[in-house]
Amino acid sequence: MVIELKNADDENATTNKAFDQLQTYKLQLPTLMTVNACLVASDGITAHIGTLTAGGDRFLPWRTTDGKEITRKGKPEFQTIIHGVFEKEGLLRR
Repeated sequence: MVIELKNADDENATTNKAFDQLQTYKLQLPTLMTVNACLVASDGITAHIGTLTAGGDRFLPWRTTDGKEITRKGKPEFQTIIHGVFEKEGLLRR
């Protein structure tokens, strides 16, 4: 996994800019991407997750930490991705 995290205090930081930076990494550091299952683009609050070959329109927020309850919109999405996708138990179940 590669996470591109922009500064949440920077009003010009966006998930789109984070996504664009991931595309730069793919071009300039192809070996970094060889074994990646997913990429995360975040401005520190909003966060979108997608696959290595997904376009920007296919990078979407993750909405659950337990697979049962949907996290309401407006809650920090980065936390939801970290707890819903990358916690050890969750990764081992997938």
